[in-house]
Amino acid sequence: PVLIVLGAVVRGNTSFMVVALILIVFGWAWNARTIRSMSLSLREREFVNMARFSGAGVGAIIAREIFPFVYAFMIVGFINTILFAINTEAALAVIGLSNVVVPTLGSIIFWALNYNAILIGQPLWIIAPIVTTVVLFLGLFLTSSGYNDLSAEKRGVA
Repeated sequence: PVLIVLGAVVRGNTSFMVVALILIVFGWAWNARTIRSMSLSLREREFVNMARFSGAGVGAIIAREIFPFVYAFMIVGFINTILFAINTEAALAVIGLSNVVVPTLGSIIFWALNYNAILIGQPLWIIAPIVTTVVLFLGLFLTSSGYNDLSAEKRGVA
């Protein structure tokens, strides 16, 4: 809802970089909270305490004990943030709240809907960007899911 209100305030008169910065501002918090909670949980585990009592420094504990558990979630979170940004920009452009002059998947759908592409016999104007968005989403989602499964196998979880 905040993104829609923000999009309505600027009314599509903003540059693509401003839209990207707005999406970055709203997209980072979920991953940061997840990584922070994982790090705080790992900090209290026995193997971290054993490394601390063995005389390992803070940097060594982070690099050898905590980071191997967290890096996979960082990569998966990054991919999911890309998914969030692409889909949010497309949704804002479809309803006309983004800069529709910049050629993005959402602006292509916006112009296809605006010119009634289906009614004038040009369904590919609207089908192509929708299929591209879905394929991009599925590809990034499956990459994220596969990387998460691979890292779980390396950690011995799955």
